[in-house]
Amino acid sequence: MPNLYDTLIAILREHWKTHNNAYPQRIELSASDMQLLKGERTLVNETMNFKLTDGWEASFHGTPVQIGDVSCVIDLHGARIPVVPVHTDKQA
Repeated sequence: MPNLYDTLIAILREHWKTHNNAYPQRIELSASDMQLLKGERTLVNETMNFKLTDGWEASFHGTPVQIGDVSCVIDLHGARIPVVPVHTDKQA
């Protein structure tokens, strides 16, 4: 199963490291990836018993999120970083 949440965290961490803690301009996600991320975030928040505030879907760890044609992170300088979810399936 793809894990979009962890993939985005890894991209944000690398961006912060590379750009002296600056945030990317935004995260653009395809409609299906937006739904996937929303589901993953809802599960995390419900499991941890965190309250979701109005408009929580509009940002991810301080970075604006919007629907786009393809899933990518727009870095500080406008370059597009592809978002490819990692798979967490464990094979026995």
